[in-house]
Amino acid sequence: MYGEKYTKEQEYKSFLIKINYMSQDFQQHINNKTNKDKIRYLDISNNDLTGEANLKDFTNLKRLNAYNNKLESMEFLNSLPNKDKLESINFFGNQVKEIDLA
Repeated sequence: MYGEKYTKEQEYKSFLIKINYMSQDFQQHINNKTNKDKIRYLDISNNDLTGEANLKDFTNLKRLNAYNNKLESMEFLNSLPNKDKLESINFFGNQVKEIDLA
């Protein structure tokens, strides 16, 4: 009986760790990038990213691949200093419900 309880507790802890690992804060992910001003292509696909991020330091970004995350908004694109340089973005597989192109 003690072994069974221990196993269920371990399974629960393992489950919590997996949930925490599965969703990653978008801003934390971006903060780990170096030489942001030199990045022209940013691939953040398949990271289960959630939330918003400030991209103000990505001054030369031309292409963004955000495929297959858990992003609900594209508002963070407004933080790009040179939005007019963007040539392509990929948001397929996210949870964006509404896009304001104004």
